[in-house]
Amino acid sequence: MKDRIDHRRQIVANMTPLDDVFMSALFNDDPVVAAAVLKIILNKPDLVVTEVKSQAFMDNLGYRSSRFDVKAVDSDGTVYDIEVQRSPEGAVGERVRLNSAILDSRLLVPGDNFRSLPKSYVIFITETDVLKGDKSIYHIYRTIEEKGHERFIDGQDVIYVNCSFNGKFDDVDFRLKSLIHDFKCSRPEDMIIPEIARKAKHLKEDKKEVDNMCETIRTYFKDELEEEVSKEVTKRVSEAVAEAVFETAAKTKADEAKLIHEKHLTKAGKAVSSGMLTKEEALELFDDVSAEELENALITD
Repeated sequence: MKDRIDHRRQIVANMTPLDDVFMSALFNDDPVVAAAVLKIILNKPDLVVTEVKSQAFMDNLGYRSSRFDVKAVDSDGTVYDIEVQRSPEGAVGERVRLNSAILDSRLLVPGDNFRSLPKSYVIFITETDVLKGDKSIYHIYRTIEEKGHERFIDGQDVIYVNCSFNGKFDDVDFRLKSLIHDFKCSRPEDMIIPEIARKAKHLKEDKKEVDNMCETIRTYFKDELEEEVSKEVTKRVSEAVAEAVFETAAKTKADEAKLIHEKHLTKAGKAVSSGMLTKEEALELFDDVSAEELENALITD
């Protein structure tokens, strides 16, 4: 038991902000940390975050819902979905589309004017260069092709931050370089951005916080295992149902063929017995009936 706890504490010690559990604790209910990160990404030094929540569940009644890594709101009412992703599969364009749709659908109530829809950002901080452009940051906007790719203003922007970038930063990007460094750093004393370093130090050195993250890790892996088991069970049930449906369909088809054959045999026998058809004509007309079957049908009649 003690070995398992010590192992989890070592995991916490080695975590960086790119790790889901640590990132959630780093941002949760901490507008100061969220503001420090957003100021750098958006290059808005005066930005003030008024609300922030990690692992914010956004229900989408009857359809696929979404859990945002971080949902934040600033003093202007702008809403942010911040996602931290190690796997490229978790940062595909379709994920951006779903998250932005679910986010926007919760920002207006019936009767609100469309123009009152707050500006929103979907921001992905990724471990790898998902967009493969060898850039530290990517800004994605809708444009109007027939107007020389003039920006289409809809109040929704997408930004990717590439934490694998090792190229040269411009002088104005030194803060972004610091952010990327800190998101890959596990030691608070080596972090550059004060707000992140302060919170990371607290999370890694406060016993209560470490214990909470250890429990979160345990629960996370337990839930992950249960989800895998559930998926496997669902898969096996689906395969069994499909097999049963196939077998039922095959049996039904066989029963139908047998019934049709019996009807053909009866009709052929009656037609020959009544003199309406010769045996040869009956066998040609009802080609699923054999000469032996027809002969037996005549004897029976």
